[in-house]
Amino acid sequence: MAINARLAAIRQQYDPQTYLDRIAQAETQRNEAIKRGVLEVNGLRERGALNEYQAIEQQAQLEQRTLNSRRQARVEQLRYARQRMNSEREVAQLTTQIAGIDQESITAKTAARERLAT
Repeated sequence: MAINARLAAIRQQYDPQTYLDRIAQAETQRNEAIKRGVLEVNGLRERGALNEYQAIEQQAQLEQRTLNSRRQARVEQLRYARQRMNSEREVAQLTTQIAGIDQESITAKTAARERLAT
């Protein structure tokens, strides 16, 4: 009986869907924390505890954290996909997604600098 339980635990640990679910869950948890940060920044700005410049700066930082969270999840998925056989298409898709996130990050940084300059 104990052996069957141990085997089930091992199967679950190495089950691809369980691994991918853990990556998605970690990303969701990071994003929830970031959303709370955005709400906090907006609240502080509305109450006057932050000026416009500070609010824009903090919102830009939170946006970068969101993008970094997405990128980190895709990199972990990519690392896993590279270990599997016949996953070339998935590897290409994830690589493209990572490049897109990198571009979004550059665009967001530029937009934040422009907002701070005005």
